[in-house]
Amino acid sequence: FRRADSKAAEMVFKLEGLDPAAFYSVKILDGDTSTKSGSEMMNPGLKVNVPSAPGSALIVYTTQ
Repeated sequence: FRRADSKAAEMVFKLEGLDPAAFYSVKILDGDTSTKSGSEMMNPGLKVNVPSAPGSALIVYTTQ
């Protein structure tokens, strides 16, 4: 999602429709895996960092 001329290396995405009480395994492919609550991923949101420009991140999340 990061274009060559983008100055923003980090963005926050507020996900919708998750179970706020559930916990999710969040895997950034070619990166780390973490556990986050549905509530946390909806507000404040899921923070994604793409240090290189241009660049992208592929994220998979599943209910635990």
